[in-house]
Amino acid sequence: MDYPTNDASARLGTDGKFTDGDALQGIPPSRDGADFMNAVYDEIIAMIVAGAGTPNTTNRTQLRDAILQRINSAMVTRAPTNHTHAASESKVITGIALVASNSIDVVSFSSNILGAVVCFNSTDNLETACGCTWSGNTLSLRNSSGSATNLTYIVVLS
Repeated sequence: MDYPTNDASARLGTDGKFTDGDALQGIPPSRDGADFMNAVYDEIIAMIVAGAGTPNTTNRTQLRDAILQRINSAMVTRAPTNHTHAASESKVITGIALVASNSIDVVSFSSNILGAVVCFNSTDNLETACGCTWSGNTLSLRNSSGSATNLTYIVVLS
């Protein structure tokens, strides 16, 4: 979907977007043509139908419901790939570690790590890198910034 820039009758502003117009400057307001409005409705209705809904002129939450249904069905029906464990066999641990500048900190857990992610928990030093590696039950957190930084980690244990 995009603005109807190929439709002169839509009277878009100079930035290619809809405008309320300006009577003092002789700029008419934009108008939605049937082709554009049909395209908008076709896309919305397609999403509602894809979310197992039936379009209804009085239901004001059907698009939201369809999006949530699509998200929930993707989360429930996606099978893990290249994993030999079931979700019920694992647990998720989160934490924060203060890691000195340009160094690595190690965190150990009671069982083996199946996967991990790490991120800065502030917007400072975003131009620098942080990362993690793991082996067995040990997580190594790397801070490549020029100052000590709190790193947030999420670890899935077996």
